[in-house]
Amino acid sequence: MKHYRRFAFIRQEGATDCAPVCLAMIAQYYGRQFSIETLRKLCGTTAQGTTLLHLMKGAESIDLEAISGQMDWDKLITEAPLPCIVLWDQSHYVVVYRIQKDWRGRYKVYVADPQKGLLKYSKEGFCRHWGGSKEEVLTSGTALLLQPTALFNQVATESEQINDKWKFIQNTLKPYRKYVILLVLGLILAGGIQLLFPLLIKAYGDYALDRETPNLIQTLFWIQIILLVSGLVISYIRNKMVLHISSKMNLSFISDFLLKLMLLPINFYKNRYIGDVLHRIDDYRKVEEFLTTQVVQILFSLVTFFVFAGVLLVYSPFIFSVFIIATLLYILWIMLFIRKRKILESRVREIDQYQQRQIFEIVHGVQEVKLQGCEQSIRRAWLNTQDRFFEVKSKLLKMEQTIHIGSTFIIGSRNILVIALSVFLVYESQMTIGMLLAIMYIIGQLYFPMDELIKSLYFWQDLNLSLSRIKDISEEEDETTTERTLTQFDTAFPDITLENLSFNFNYFSYRKVLNKVSLRIPAQKITVIVGADGSGKSTLLKLLLGFYSPTEGKIKIGNSDLQDMNLMWWRSQCGAILPDSYIFTDTIARNISLSDSTPDMGKIKRAARYALLDSYIENLPFKYNTLIGQDRSTLSIELRERILIARLIYKDPSFMFLDIHHFSQTDSISLSRKSALLSQWRDKTILAITHQLHLLQDADHIIVLDKGEVVAQGSHESLLKSCSTYYKIVENQLKIN
Repeated sequence: MKHYRRFAFIRQEGATDCAPVCLAMIAQYYGRQFSIETLRKLCGTTAQGTTLLHLMKGAESIDLEAISGQMDWDKLITEAPLPCIVLWDQSHYVVVYRIQKDWRGRYKVYVADPQKGLLKYSKEGFCRHWGGSKEEVLTSGTALLLQPTALFNQVATESEQINDKWKFIQNTLKPYRKYVILLVLGLILAGGIQLLFPLLIKAYGDYALDRETPNLIQTLFWIQIILLVSGLVISYIRNKMVLHISSKMNLSFISDFLLKLMLLPINFYKNRYIGDVLHRIDDYRKVEEFLTTQVVQILFSLVTFFVFAGVLLVYSPFIFSVFIIATLLYILWIMLFIRKRKILESRVREIDQYQQRQIFEIVHGVQEVKLQGCEQSIRRAWLNTQDRFFEVKSKLLKMEQTIHIGSTFIIGSRNILVIALSVFLVYESQMTIGMLLAIMYIIGQLYFPMDELIKSLYFWQDLNLSLSRIKDISEEEDETTTERTLTQFDTAFPDITLENLSFNFNYFSYRKVLNKVSLRIPAQKITVIVGADGSGKSTLLKLLLGFYSPTEGKIKIGNSDLQDMNLMWWRSQCGAILPDSYIFTDTIARNISLSDSTPDMGKIKRAARYALLDSYIENLPFKYNTLIGQDRSTLSIELRERILIARLIYKDPSFMFLDIHHFSQTDSISLSRKSALLSQWRDKTILAITHQLHLLQDADHIIVLDKGEVVAQGSHESLLKSCSTYYKIVENQLKIN
C-alpha cells in the first residue's frame, strides 16, 4: 500500500494572500519554512493579488524549479509532481497534494484551499473549479509545477526565522513584568485562601456532628454561610486582579500598537485591503483581552483546579482517580470537535469579512447603483452571501449545542458518581461526614474553573488565528530604523540631487516607473515637473518624501543621503499637497494646524486669509470650530484644495512638494494670490507637478518626464523651442484655458 506523507495546512489570513500561502505549504512539504510576509514580497503580492508569472518567479527565488502553463487532466494525474499549485475559479490559487483512484475507478482529488482548509473533490467537482467554468466541466486548466532544486535544502536564509507565537506573547509582556509578578503573588494568596474553605467545612462538619446532640439544621446553616462567604471572597479576589491588571495594561497596549501601525512603511498599506488592516486591529484587541483578562482567568482556574484536586486526593485517592478519569473524558469530548470548529470559525470570519466589503461598496457606490439601476442584482448578491453565512453559522451553532449537551452529561454524571461513592464510603466508615460535605463543596466549586478553562480553549483557538494575522505587523520593520539617525543639513539651503534614480513598485515588473533619473532641484527656487499621466511624476514626489525607497540610485539632500536621514525629522522640514491628501473629521482650525500640537489661532487665520478661506469661514455659524471631514459637512473640491493650501501655509516648511496637476483650473486662488504667495515663499525650495500655464511661466526650472525618464530640462522659453513634448503640453493647456 502506498504511503502518503501528511500534508501540513496553512490558512490564508489576508484577502489576497492565497499565492504566498500556497507557496509556503509546498516549501514546508519539502522541508523549509518561510514567513508569509517574506513570500508576499518575493511574489510581488499587492492588494490586487499575485500574477502567475510573479508566483513562478517567487518560487524560483526560494530555489524551487517552476514550470507553468495549461495542462489537461491526463497529464495532471500521470506526469505532474505533487504537490502543485493550480488556478482555481480563475481568481484563486490552491494546492493539489494528492490524487487517488478508489476500487470503483473513481478519482478523488485532495486540495489544500488557503481559504477553506483541506478538501476532497471528485474528478468532476475538481475540474469545474480548475477549468473555471460553472456551466460546463472542462478537463484542463492552469497549473504551476514545483520541485526542489539541489540548492533548496542547502541554503539557509533569514526569511526562515519565523517568530514563535509564545515568543511574541513573551515579548509583548516584557514591559509589564511588575504586573506579572503581582499576578503570581495574587494567585499564591488566592490558592491559600481557597485551600482554607474545604478544610474549614470538614473541620466544622465533623465537630458539629460528633457532638452528643448535634443540631443538623444549625450545622447546615453555618456550612451554607461558609459557602457563601468563600464564593464571595474568591470572586472578589479574581475580579480585583482582573480589573487591576487590565486597567494598567489596556490603554498602553493598544496605543503601542497604534504607534506601530503609524510607523509602518506606506508599502505595507498599499499592498493590502483596508479591511485587512482593520481586522488586524480587532485581532490585536483579542490579544489584549487574552493577556489582560483571559490569562488571569485561566491561571486562577488552574490554581483552583489543582488546589481542590489536591484536597480530593488527600481525602480519597479512589474518588480522586474517578474524578480525573471523568475529567479526561470531558476534555476528550471537547477535543473531538476542536479541528472542525476551527474550520467553521474561520469560514464564518471569512464570509463576514466579505459581507462587510459588500456593505462598504454599496454605501460608497450608492450613486452608481442608482444611476445604473442595479439595486436588485446588488441585493441578490448580498442575500446569497447572507445565505452562505447563516448556513455556516447554523452548522457552528449545532456543533456547539452537541458539545454543550455532551459536556453537561459527562460533568453531571461525574458529580453524581463522585457524591454516590463518597456517601458509600461514609456508610463504610472510610470517610467522615465532614469530608463528604467538603467533597460536595469541592465538586460545586470546580464547575466554574472547568467551564472557564474550556472557554479559554475556544478563545485560544480564535487567538491563534489572530496571532498569525498580526505577526506580519510585528515583523515588519519600522520606517524610522536605528540606522536613520541624521537630523540636520550639511548646508543652510541644500539642493536636492537625484543620481541614477530607478524605482519599481513590483520587483518583477519589466518596465520601471522611474528609470535612471538624474537631476538637480535647486534650493530656494521653483522647479516644475511636467509629463503625461503615468510618467512617474507623483511617484517621484513620494520618493522624495521617503514614502518609498529607491530600487537603484540615490536621493541626496545637500551632500547627505536621504536613506541616512530620520524620516520623521525630514518630513517635519517638508510640506506637501498630494492628490490623496486627507481632510480629517475635525474642526477647520485643527485641519489647518495639523502639524502643530499647540495651534496658534493667529497663524490659522493668516493661513486661511492667504488661501482665500477667511470670508467663507467667517460666514459659518461656528466659524473655525466648524466640524468638517468624512463624517461631517461635505466640502466642494475648491474648498478642499484651499484647506490643503492653508495647511501648507501654516506649516511654513523649508521644502514644498506640490502635486497640483489635477487642481481646479478655475480656482481664483491661482491668480489672485499667486504673486503674494510666491513672494512669501522666495526662500523655499518648491517642487510642483502642474500644467497650469501661469505657474510654468513663473518656474525657475522645468523638468519634462516621459515614461519614467527625463527627456528635457530648462526654462519655459527654451523648452518651447527645443522640446516637442513640452510644446504639446503647453498647447493643450492653452486650449483648456
